[in-house]
Amino acid sequence: MIYFLLASGLTLIFGVLGVINFAHGSFYMLGVFLSYLIIRYCDFGFLYLFIPLILASLGAVSEFLLFRRIYKAEHAMQLLLSLGIIHIISDTVRLIWGATPISVPMPQIFHGFFTVKGVLITKYDLFIIAVTMFLCILMYVVLFKTKIGSIIRACAVNPEMTSCVGINVSRVFLFVFMAGIALAGIASVTAAPIVSGILGMDMQMIMIAFCVVIVGGIGSISGAFIASIIIGILESFGIILLPDFSEGFIYMIAIIILFFRPRGLFGKFVG
Repeated sequence: MIYFLLASGLTLIFGVLGVINFAHGSFYMLGVFLSYLIIRYCDFGFLYLFIPLILASLGAVSEFLLFRRIYKAEHAMQLLLSLGIIHIISDTVRLIWGATPISVPMPQIFHGFFTVKGVLITKYDLFIIAVTMFLCILMYVVLFKTKIGSIIRACAVNPEMTSCVGINVSRVFLFVFMAGIALAGIASVTAAPIVSGILGMDMQMIMIAFCVVIVGGIGSISGAFIASIIIGILESFGIILLPDFSEGFIYMIAIIILFFRPRGLFGKFVG
């Protein structure tokens, strides 16, 4: 579920704007460290308001000042810009919090677990599933059942024609970029109590998120959801069978998909 929350924002930005935002994982890492800072002054629930808003604001600044200038540039230029943002965020985190791992305390309400036919399921696991399913349904409704969703999909298919009918495409792109980064913020808040915040976690998560996008198909939210489940299960079995090679299963499935179905499980041919 955490993989889906992170990958859904990445595939939304990639599918609509056509931008390779390799810094997506860095925003996720920043959200974890900000959660550690802000949890001292408010309840856990408020993090779901503050962190996505803060990261969405930073995403708006990044899109307006930086990414907007290279939409039509080669992907290599987008990658270089993303790498620059990665270094800026990493150095900022190192300057403020240092290199010592941090952890966000588990909210008291989520302590404990349920037993279902001998299987232990923690309360927080159920909370993660509930949050993810709610956002998944919300994204589906917004993208496919509302006017703004129709506008977003039109901008993704043909931004020039969409602008000709009076739609401010630049404003739509800004909104989508902010929404994608906000989803990374929600992922970071949700994961904060069960992960250790360390430098370098951004690169690990962005690689997994890209594998999810590759397997599910670029621009497909439903594909990202199914791919996240597949990759999560493969990684779990990998930890049991070959602990030292558990992450290798993730990249193996991505390589197989690239060989036999490059557009992903739910991707579509365009052109």
